[in-house]
Amino acid sequence: MPKQWDVTSSMDIITRIYDQIQEREPDENGKMYWSAFLVNGEQSVKNVMWYISQSDEYKGRFITGQPVEQAVQTCYKHFLGRVADDGGLHYYTQIAEKDGIPTVIDLLMKSEEYQRNFGDDGVPPKVK
Repeated sequence: MPKQWDVTSSMDIITRIYDQIQEREPDENGKMYWSAFLVNGEQSVKNVMWYISQSDEYKGRFITGQPVEQAVQTCYKHFLGRVADDGGLHYYTQIAEKDGIPTVIDLLMKSEEYQRNFGDDGVPPKVK
């Protein structure tokens, strides 16, 4: 069962998620909408990040029209909080070419590295 967050913490987490994966501040409606899931214990931070990554906005800004390798690099930055190593970049680029970037996002978020570093309630660090 997902953790229940207090209102202030949930809004801070949503702001961090948007900054990390949308690279912008959330609008007030988005902040209220997503924070309600955390306050009510209906979704984990990880699940909220996944849902936002499936949005038309995310796909339009970071996936559609981008070279596959660049989109994979962006996914590493957004979901693991680091630059892709050569082996991982090659591996996930092949997966993206075959199955699409949403599959890469799923695999990164289900990876041992993600779980070890962020669990269900952490947000990856911003890569500069």
